[in-house]
Amino acid sequence: MNSVTEIKVNKKVGIYFDRLKETRGPKDLLQLIVPDPRADEEFNLEALEKGTAVEMEHTNDKEIAKKITKDHLTEDQDYYVKLAKLGL
Repeated sequence: MNSVTEIKVNKKVGIYFDRLKETRGPKDLLQLIVPDPRADEEFNLEALEKGTAVEMEHTNDKEIAKKITKDHLTEDQDYYVKLAKLGL
């Protein structure tokens, strides 16, 4: 049996998958996932810079990396501290 979290994730992925055909590239898809990022000033600047550097391992686009970073920091302000402690 699925947990509530798994159900929510599956529902979100299904919605994103359905809308994927409407996108024209990674930035359009990212807008579906992280539609309205908070302003840079609303984040710890050091965490934002470190997180963006980490996310640049997955993309060559700094804007995309920063949006992903903001998404992670919105969920957990210590996200990148925890990654570092795990050696990831």
